[in-house]
Amino acid sequence: MRKLIALMIMSVIVFTTHGQWNQQTSGTTKVLSEVFFSNQDTGYVVGENIILKSVDGGTTWQSSYSGNFLLEEVYFSNLKNGFAVGYNISANKSTVIRTTDAGANWTMKNFTTTSFLNDIYFVNSDTGFIVGTDGSAFKTIDSGNTWDTLNTGTTDNLQAVFFTDNQNGIIVGGTPIAPLILKTIDGGSNWNVISSPATDFLRGVFFPSISVGYAVGWNGEIIKTIDGGNNWSTQSSVANYGNLDVFFIDDSIGYIVGGQPSTAGIQKTTDGGQNWNSQTTTANQGLIGVFFPTTNTGYSVGDRGTILKINDNNISGLPNYISSIEVSMYPNPFIREISISVLNEPSKKIRLNIYDLNGKSVFQSYDYETDHAIDLSNLNSGTYILIAVIDDIKITKRLIKG
Repeated sequence: MRKLIALMIMSVIVFTTHGQWNQQTSGTTKVLSEVFFSNQDTGYVVGENIILKSVDGGTTWQSSYSGNFLLEEVYFSNLKNGFAVGYNISANKSTVIRTTDAGANWTMKNFTTTSFLNDIYFVNSDTGFIVGTDGSAFKTIDSGNTWDTLNTGTTDNLQAVFFTDNQNGIIVGGTPIAPLILKTIDGGSNWNVISSPATDFLRGVFFPSISVGYAVGWNGEIIKTIDGGNNWSTQSSVANYGNLDVFFIDDSIGYIVGGQPSTAGIQKTTDGGQNWNSQTTTANQGLIGVFFPTTNTGYSVGDRGTILKINDNNISGLPNYISSIEVSMYPNPFIREISISVLNEPSKKIRLNIYDLNGKSVFQSYDYETDHAIDLSNLNSGTYILIAVIDDIKITKRLIKG
């Protein structure tokens, strides 16, 4: 099933009260399927016939692109290079829409397949993957200029993809009677079917670290792996139906969204999924996508133009200190590379120091130019402290290595 029609057949979800998500003005009543922020202020939402962009942290949204298409997913491999995928209704074929200037302009990529494309994920600025219906999967190693077809060994619907590094990846999907998990250890050249305890098809997957991952789906499904996707176990959900997307801030704190046409469903865990509790919102529409650009700030989108935002100051962890100079880190959490930008003074050069939680320096740069990827693949998974010094102003941030 596709995200854009999934809400039409959901059953009632029962939730309790924890936290608050507030509605933002989207300017549309179209179904919105996914949200992605390239830094704390700049975000993109895709859905039915539209791409929206915000440059003020979701306070206002403007149309960035429109057409006769259904878009399922949006992803930016860096601050400027982004993709939206789905289905081109006019041409009756797959659609991939690309921007290389942060959404100022979008162009259609030529995809000859007729599959409905459901998800896109980049491991780094060069290497990315797309999955869709009929077992279709594609890979790029040149930042999305060209895409090669992968043989997944299945014709089932593939709903979501996640890679923890260039070689190791998971795809989830399947059917209501046959949920599917595929795993690769060679960058997508070969895929193996992994046994799943799920009882219905899976819709979303997320790995906060190399070993720990979560997949969610229909019928309130939540499953977890602690060995990189080789084995999965079932977790308890407070939702009976319609878990559609999942996002984790670190190993412990994560969110799941879903619902039905008249009910927004949001669940949160603070203990690695041992317990899930619902969060409240005034929204009365089902939710489809969720994304957290920072530790405390998250967004969710869904039916009838719904965009929700939360500023959750109860999220545990190290604080992000605020100064007159704003520093953005992308992505965070990161798997291999991270880019750092000075938002209000982009020409500034930075002195960087990254420390582990024991105070040991693991990275230094005395003349860093912003928006260039830093390769931190040698670091172990975990939490680190970044100290950026700009014009004698010291800014402290938390980094999470997946």
